[in-house]
Amino acid sequence: MATLTSTISIYRKLIYWVVGAIVLSIVVLILIRVGGTIKNLIAPAPPSPATIAFGLLPKLDYSEGYEPLNDTRFLVETISGGLPSLGDKAKVFVTLDAVEKFGVLEKAIEGARQAGFAETPIETSNRVARFVDPKDATRILTIETVSGSISVGSGYLRNPVIIVSRPESREKPQQMVVNLFNQLNLPLEIFPKDTISQENFKIENGILERALSLSTTNLVKVIFNKADIDDLPIINSDSENPLVWGLANDEIVVSAQFISSDIQKHRFSTYPLKSPDIAVEDLRKGNGALNKKPDSNTFPIRNVRLAYLETEKNQGFLQPVYLFESDDGLTAYTHAVADIFIAKD
Repeated sequence: MATLTSTISIYRKLIYWVVGAIVLSIVVLILIRVGGTIKNLIAPAPPSPATIAFGLLPKLDYSEGYEPLNDTRFLVETISGGLPSLGDKAKVFVTLDAVEKFGVLEKAIEGARQAGFAETPIETSNRVARFVDPKDATRILTIETVSGSISVGSGYLRNPVIIVSRPESREKPQQMVVNLFNQLNLPLEIFPKDTISQENFKIENGILERALSLSTTNLVKVIFNKADIDDLPIINSDSENPLVWGLANDEIVVSAQFISSDIQKHRFSTYPLKSPDIAVEDLRKGNGALNKKPDSNTFPIRNVRLAYLETEKNQGFLQPVYLFESDDGLTAYTHAVADIFIAKD
């Protein structure tokens, strides 16, 4: 018959074994995790391969940009003296073609009415409706009823009221443009407020010119930019003519444009990228474009980054480009997807 002392001794040994097993298990788990971390540092797991779900992509159309001058020299003059690696793959997104929907003309008429234009269009042909401002016969609203794109034009360059106007700040003209777009039921939610920018302009001898200060400004140009995708900016071909903008003073929007691709952010595939060095060679071969008219055939490259190119004409996909930055806001861009995945024709 076991004594009390022997029973206590057995329980103590059992407790020691249980505690020892728990401690050993914890140590083993820690070693496994530390070992896994060290393994990943020494030999990290390879990145997931590109999916290439859309097959060959169409060539990018650079016709909306500017051609470099003949014999332009693209010189790498970055701080490091070289071009960095920006990753081995990027997403490509589907952009849908506009389709005609029932009731779009009625919707356009209602939007024009809310924006202060005549309810009866002066023209409805070829999927386009035009409306006149009853207070200014030169001010015309054009709505493409299928794509939803709009433009506003007027004779503001010869309007004495506009020529002598002076906005008190940039905020009121911006609000005028926002109000117009809202009245036309345009999707402003895709343009974050912190991406909206402004530029000052004046009218001199019937020509619109940049104004250096608000005191000499007649009109403020309000530019709307889309949010980044995967931390990559969305650019357009011509920085002097953005896709979405409005020109206004404190009282009226004298000119405006709204063109936007229907980017399907849930429909994407990843594609392998060429290197920035190969992209520079593409530029030297004439495969690319500039964002504005150059005044020299020397293009010093100060920096390079990835971006997405959105054009006025839908190209079927939102594709990544290498964006080479130079001086005074001049940039060059060329497709970033590896050539083997770009259609030849």
